[in-house]
Amino acid sequence: MLTIKDEHGKILWEHLIFEREGRAHTHQTWENCYVTAGIGTIVIDDQKVKVQKGEWCHIPPGAAHWMIPLEAPFELILYYSDSNPSISIS
Repeated sequence: MLTIKDEHGKILWEHLIFEREGRAHTHQTWENCYVTAGIGTIVIDDQKVKVQKGEWCHIPPGAAHWMIPLEAPFELILYYSDSNPSISIS
């Protein structure tokens, strides 16, 4: 796990590897997940979103969510933002 914080200790982004199902939690900001390896499910409230390497998933503020690896390693870069994301990879 690698975490980058700003000068006030606020997390800007993280690099995480999930080997087992995570726990439900929420954030006050958007959590933008980019899958760098593997396949998994991101549960957002009552919705299950299957993602794989090269895909984004955007989790709105206040939504309960957690990650479930389906193919190891399930590796994500998480970027946090205050506004609705408009991110694309070309």
